Amino acid sequence: MVLDSAPVDALVTLDTTGAFPRVRSIEPGGTAPDAIDVGDALILPAPLDLHFHGCGEEIVPPAGSTAHIDTHLADASAAFGWGLSLVGAPAYEWVATLPVPSRPPADPVAHLADAARDIAATAGTSCAGLRIEGLFLNPSRAGVWPPETFRAPDLGLLEELVAAARESGTPLRILDVAPELDGCLELIERARELGVIISLAHTDATWEQAVAAIDSGATLATHAWNAMRPIIHRDPGVIAAVLTDPRVTCELICDGVHLHAGTIALSIAASGAGGWVAVSDASPFAGAAPGPYKWAGTTVHHDGIALRDDAGRLAGSASLLDRALVVLAEVGVSDLDAHLALGADPRRVLDPARPRGLVVGDPVWVVSVD
Repeated sequence: MVLDSAPVDALVTLDTTGAFPRVRSIEPGGTAPDAIDVGDALILPAPLDLHFHGCGEEIVPPAGSTAHIDTHLADASAAFGWGLSLVGAPAYEWVATLPVPSRPPADPVAHLADAARDIAATAGTSCAGLRIEGLFLNPSRAGVWPPETFRAPDLGLLEELVAAARESGTPLRILDVAPELDGCLELIERARELGVIISLAHTDATWEQAVAAIDSGATLATHAWNAMRPIIHRDPGVIAAVLTDPRVTCELICDGVHLHAGTIALSIAASGAGGWVAVSDASPFAGAAPGPYKWAGTTVHHDGIALRDDAGRLAGSASLLDRALVVLAEVGVSDLDAHLALGADPRRVLDPARPRGLVVGDPVWVVSVD
């Protein structure tokens, strides 16, 4: 299929022979626009969920099945009406986000290696790599994660984790850290040398500590506002630092529960176009029936959109990125900007050198234009 990408002087060819369509070529060597207008629809980079713990009652590997997750996401995307009218099966890429899996703490290197092998063994998977959320975090901002499983920043452990993922066939793409921990700035610098993106997370950092981490190479903020030191007008803290620094992209959980609509609007205004991405923070029970489940070593209650433990603390989302489109529309974000925040901008987090628009190899989706 060849589609005219006017007004840009390029032709975009899509490969529709695989599990889902991808950009095969862009001629004559140009860069495609943010979206390709084909009359009654737009073709854009497909969703990429940077913060994803599972869905359909399946946790990310090694405990869960990569193939099962991909099947559930394809079925869910079809139900949302994504990507079906022109080019076949829809795509929904995801980064497998690993908390510390159990009490007592498992060996994080072995756990990561097992996950990497399982993902690598799944042909044609939509998994875009690995992320570790549950190691170098501040126990005072643990949320529902068991704080006894956290570790102090450890350069040796970092090297082992990166090597284990690489040798097992799936790269470690993102590592979450609380920058105020002793030794964290050195860990951030080394992680960046190793090609790992550092995200500030579960943190009680001050403005000054957050800025020092950004200066050291941190470029992402994990579910901004949630599990972070709150803003006070004389103590703006980590949230103000990440929202106002153009070197940082802020994740926003746009499920209508984790963040008030006004907070989302403020965050978008502060961070600007391309400075924020929508994430689901989907729990393994996204897409499952409401009810009680075991998650993060405790009982959580699924209400149809989010999960809470017995103390009322949020424990991840029960929705996928389709919910973000609804919430962002309610906030007044344009359809195109919302879709870019789900697909194009997350890809720029993983590859800052790429343009915002389509590039060769991108999975694509089709969005109907009313």
